[in-house]
Amino acid sequence: MSWKNFGAAGLMAVAGLLGASAFAQDVRSQQATIEKDIATLNQQISAKQQQATALRNRPSPEQAELAAAQKALSDARAEVKTNPGTENDGKARNAEFKFKLAQIKYDKAHGDAEAVNDEVERLKQQVAAKQQQIKDLSKIAAEPAADVQQAQKLADERAKRQQQEQELARSKQEAEAARKEIERLKAALASKEAGEAKAQAAAPAPVVSAPALAAAATAPKPELAAAKPAPAAATPAAPVAATNAGSLVKLDSQQAVLHALQEIAQRTANADTRRTINQSVYVKRADVAATNKDKITLKGLGNNQYRGSNPIAAGQYEAVLGFNRWPVTFSASDAGDQVFLLDASDEKSPHLTIYNSALEGGK
Repeated sequence: MSWKNFGAAGLMAVAGLLGASAFAQDVRSQQATIEKDIATLNQQISAKQQQATALRNRPSPEQAELAAAQKALSDARAEVKTNPGTENDGKARNAEFKFKLAQIKYDKAHGDAEAVNDEVERLKQQVAAKQQQIKDLSKIAAEPAADVQQAQKLADERAKRQQQEQELARSKQEAEAARKEIERLKAALASKEAGEAKAQAAAPAPVVSAPALAAAATAPKPELAAAKPAPAAATPAAPVAATNAGSLVKLDSQQAVLHALQEIAQRTANADTRRTINQSVYVKRADVAATNKDKITLKGLGNNQYRGSNPIAAGQYEAVLGFNRWPVTFSASDAGDQVFLLDASDEKSPHLTIYNSALEGGK
């Protein structure tokens, strides 16, 4: 009789129906099968680790840039120790910033290696679970038949805890990956803005001739017009449904995207992701019912903040989040991969932000 598909709980349930000798033999057979599975998993882990090492060590422009930035940082720090001063301190800080950007570019270019490392972690979790199964089987074989039900209950509870821990670990990894992506985008946008500011500062000021200055000085000054009140701020569009309590904003500039990313980074600082549950938003055509194809998963970042992305074709849509429905239009120029940021810190009034991923830059 094969017990391969029964697991520890199944073995315990039938322990009282078998003789002690036959039961012990079946337990040993099950343990041998699990040990073979563990050996196979360990071989896969070794192969994946070698693959990840090869991917991270392959020659690339990002690797050369990272090595150069690391050397420049080491030289700058050594110079600060030898000749401390404001100028050398500034050079060291600049070298640290360039090194950080080089690390971000390197990690982005070697994302396939990180994906392989994630597979290694999942395989290690499977090995740990199977090792616990062997311990459970050994304990079952040593217990008298009268304690089988209690042992079964303990094993079920332990299996449930292991499953919850694995799910929490996976959610934490996803949230950490999303936070790293936000930090990468912030650094890329900050670098781009710094470059634009530097270019503007280096641009020569317009030269005004002396005759033009004299003419401007002698020209009659127009009377100041009566102060006019500033135009009233645009009123947001009325919600489609009376149940709307939240809001939707669609961003169209890199500055606005940078501000939104900075805000969500602040709200997720030191967030506890152990109890994070993903959210979903539906983006459907305005005149049709929502289906699973319209569903967009928003991964939890902690502190009721969520992020997701999905390609959207041009057209008029309706974003549906719980009882909230908002009209949203994507023109041909801004259609494509869209990023969705959800602030659900006030569950009665959620705030959804949408923007084209091209506005993030640095990709």
